[in-house]
Amino acid sequence: MQASAAPRIGALALLAFTLAAGATSQRSEGLVAQKQVGPLVYYTGTVVLTGSVERWTDKETLELTGDNLCFAPEGASALLVPREADARVPWFCFSNKATAARALGFPARTAKTSCGYRAVATVVVGNYVVNRQESEVSDMASLLSVKARGALEAIPCQ
Repeated sequence: MQASAAPRIGALALLAFTLAAGATSQRSEGLVAQKQVGPLVYYTGTVVLTGSVERWTDKETLELTGDNLCFAPEGASALLVPREADARVPWFCFSNKATAARALGFPARTAKTSCGYRAVATVVVGNYVVNRQESEVSDMASLLSVKARGALEAIPCQ
């Protein structure tokens, strides 16, 4: 009986591995988890994403979250950002903010009549880090290149 159970256990293990690998490639194509340190999960690889990039510069946002340049992938791109069992909306901020702001054409200062800027862009990112901490934190990624960027729009103050 043990001899006949071994092939079935091996087949089940192979099926589980295949299903897990398929789910990973659909959700994080190009990004591969390398290690976890506390709530941080580090990924290697690169991924091309299309979505909205924003930099809020109003006083309230700066006090709450700081001066960040963040990206929210949209449509099929959102599925490429690793989320595992996490139900949060996929978005991240650029770890190389100054380089990203220059490459995306974001001005250093915001006009007094707006609270920031946004644009639609297609970017290549790498060095993705998921922050699974349950608080006001964001994932981080390095901007590697900009494939395209739409018009820069001022974000009206509320």
